[in-house]
Amino acid sequence: MNQEEIIKIGDLEITVERKRIKNIYFGIKNQKPYMKVPYITTNSKIIELAKSKESWFRKKLNSSNESREIDLKNKDYVYVLDKKIPIEYIYEKRKTARLILNENECKIILPDNLNLSQAHIDKIEKKLNDILKSLARKYIYEAMDKYIKITGLAPQKIEIRKFKSIWGNCNSNKIIKMNQNLVHYGKDQIEYVCLHELTHLKHMNHSKRFWAHIEKYMPNYKQISKVLKG
Repeated sequence: MNQEEIIKIGDLEITVERKRIKNIYFGIKNQKPYMKVPYITTNSKIIELAKSKESWFRKKLNSSNESREIDLKNKDYVYVLDKKIPIEYIYEKRKTARLILNENECKIILPDNLNLSQAHIDKIEKKLNDILKSLARKYIYEAMDKYIKITGLAPQKIEIRKFKSIWGNCNSNKIIKMNQNLVHYGKDQIEYVCLHELTHLKHMNHSKRFWAHIEKYMPNYKQISKVLKG
């Protein structure tokens, strides 16, 4: 039977789960730090290990809290091409809302008599996400065109969607699917994922030849791809 307890390292509250395991694991779950330890691990050893991982926990928490998704209720900024853009609310005499979002600005222009409700916020978020999808399509297609010409590899079709756990996918029918959320990252990251998926048209697995092909066209791909791993 698993046992859970909470330990504190400064202002960090870490959930410790004792399990029938041999090794010790550290992680972030639901934006909270946790440890999994064998039953026999002493409290002093747990605290010692937690202290040694304190900076790692804080770095991961900061990374996970810095979501790039639009969330008007909790955030006053949005990321476009790796640029943190402040969201500016403007009230003026008008009947309908107007939204401006690009790599330089994000303006939400509203009627001056509007009492902004959650329903309004939801509608604005949807429209902003529609704009982001259009921007993602623009930047992804530009990157695809560039590397199709360079590599000579071309898919049958390119689709742009929102995915939770992958940046791109290439199937055996030569259809490439790209994650819309790439628009929040830099052009280098967009180009890397495009090149990665195009390379799968030649090498379906992640073999040495696959990575050699990527390195041929993008020698610093390891540095570029690290950003996407958070």
